[in-house]
Amino acid sequence: MHMILLYSDGVRVEAVMLAAGRGRMRVAARHHGDTMDLFCLGDHWISDRGARIEVEALVNDSSETGSVFCRQFDGQAQAEPRYAAAAGD
Repeated sequence: MHMILLYSDGVRVEAVMLAAGRGRMRVAARHHGDTMDLFCLGDHWISDRGARIEVEALVNDSSETGSVFCRQFDGQAQAEPRYAAAAGD
């Protein structure tokens, strides 16, 4: 799944989601030499270097819909689909 990550300083970075699970994501971002791990803390994502990151856009490039993201619900982080985008051929 292709995505755009938005850093708290306004920088946008293109990335590809490699894996996702409950409260955790691994992405390969453009101009980064290595993969990045993102962790859900409360209602936002934090990189393995401590940067606060927002998932600004997702483009699902397969027939599967959605992806699992965590969000705050009744004081507990829970996994649920947050975005689904269609890509044309």
